[in-house]
Amino acid sequence: MASKKTALDKQILKIAADVQQTLKLPEDKAPLIQRYTRRAVNRILVYCSRPDLPELLEDVAAQIVHAGVAPLLYPARVKVHEFFFNRRGLGKSGHNGPGFDE
Repeated sequence: MASKKTALDKQILKIAADVQQTLKLPEDKAPLIQRYTRRAVNRILVYCSRPDLPELLEDVAAQIVHAGVAPLLYPARVKVHEFFFNRRGLGKSGHNGPGFDE
């Protein structure tokens, strides 16, 4: 018996495809992106107590997926960013005040 795709499933696939295209990922990463997209959408639905995802929140879900997937796929980029962030005099916590870096 074939499963019927709901409107939410279609939105998840749309968001996943957008993220995959934005990050220029190969097709073999599609299941990973779809899994993270489903998690992001579920978080939004639970937080908002809604059964559906408004179209305006699709970008929010895409941002959550991007933030969760990018460090996994591009660890070198994240490390370079952390290196430059910490070299500007900011501590690990991101604060530049006394006592935060101790």
